[in-house]
Amino acid sequence: MRFIFMLSAYFALADALVAPGPALTVRPLARPGSGGSKWPVARPVAPRPRCPPVVSVLAPTIAASAMWRVAATSGVFAVALQFALQARFRRSPDPALNKAPGYVAHQAVALIYMLAATVIGSIAFFSPARWPATASAAMLGTDGTTRLLAALLLGELVYAGLQLFYRRTTAGSKQTPTHLFHAPSGRCWDLPCVAAVPKLRSQLDMVAHHVVMAATAYVVMAHAPIFFGTFYLGAAELSTLPLNAHEYYAFAHEATQAEAPEDESRLAALATRRDLWQAAAALSFVVVRGGGFTWLTARRMMPQGLHVLRSGAAAAAGAPLWPVRALLGFVVSFNVLQLYWLGLLIAYTFKNGMGGSRDCGPEVS
Repeated sequence: MRFIFMLSAYFALADALVAPGPALTVRPLARPGSGGSKWPVARPVAPRPRCPPVVSVLAPTIAASAMWRVAATSGVFAVALQFALQARFRRSPDPALNKAPGYVAHQAVALIYMLAATVIGSIAFFSPARWPATASAAMLGTDGTTRLLAALLLGELVYAGLQLFYRRTTAGSKQTPTHLFHAPSGRCWDLPCVAAVPKLRSQLDMVAHHVVMAATAYVVMAHAPIFFGTFYLGAAELSTLPLNAHEYYAFAHEATQAEAPEDESRLAALATRRDLWQAAAALSFVVVRGGGFTWLTARRMMPQGLHVLRSGAAAAAGAPLWPVRALLGFVVSFNVLQLYWLGLLIAYTFKNGMGGSRDCGPEVS
């Protein structure tokens, strides 16, 4: 009961913080000389405030003409960074880095991208001046920041090719990365890894999530970069950051325990960080994924999307309906998966408690 009350309070606060401004209203007026027939006339809306300069700088936008260049640059940068960090970690004397340099580099690249997505998406999403005033603007308008976020994610499919190549060319090695992120973000560069590794293919929920995520990134980037993408592809990644840190420290603890079991002080420090980040990951998942994701879907995305589909606004604007239908299907699918994972998280916590390691990284021996 207390949880339901807290969730209701969270929704009310979120409504107050990010509620859109006044919407266009349509009143039926008599058309002159038409004998009383109705003619819809839209009332003007007061101009919305301009975005502060900090929003324009920290939440950049891109035009449609630049999206493929950004996607390609994103992939090339991820590949270059992966190689550079992997080479650096391989030479490190620290077993937490050299035991599986490919995996640790993968975690570092993921952290950089997800931190950027969180900052960019959050600044755009929580800027009142950016919120669309009508359902049509929300579902049919374009947002350059959303297009940027989608291009960054789609570009990392190139990075997936690197991960697949590394997996195949190091088969049997202790450095083989068998990791699949359990983060709800489901970063789409992991898709080829899921297809290549039988152990990962058995996790059908993760396979489905990665396939749909790849499709979503393309549709959003090329056809429907709507404003709500600043949350779904950006701000929502806030819950990924502590999970990424937890999984690294869990691996670092196991690697240090295998190579230097006598270093009890460091093992204790790594275990403490692992458990603290696990608690932060669980809390952020409940708030961001269980609460925020569900609120935005139920209170904004679905009502406004269905309104656009039923009202004929898309046809009046000359816009195709299939991107709106696709986005609604993607969002509902992801939301169901978030709630499913939330149930697993709650069940796991009740059964095992907080702390300890999970089977989420490369094997250490």
